[in-house]
Amino acid sequence: MVISQGDGKNPVSYYNAVLTDNTIDASSRAAVVLDAVTAELTGNACTNSGLEQGGTAMFSQAGAVVTGADTVFDLVTPLGLHVGVIEIDDLVD
Repeated sequence: MVISQGDGKNPVSYYNAVLTDNTIDASSRAAVVLDAVTAELTGNACTNSGLEQGGTAMFSQAGAVVTGADTVFDLVTPLGLHVGVIEIDDLVD
């Protein structure tokens, strides 16, 4: 689950997300990543994730403002998320 401001045309405070009581379990590629948004995280559980760092699979980076009871690991190095259009025609074949 990735929440990012994408176009970057508005301030971080413009993009608000509230994530409550979600469960991600036993997925080697699943996590919560927040990038340049404002978010509140409460009661979310990410376990057995291959992306765990510092004991958590919930990450923030690039100026994200995160509040709530959930533990969030602050990434120092940007993930370099792909934000362009992905053509799926080639993938369907």
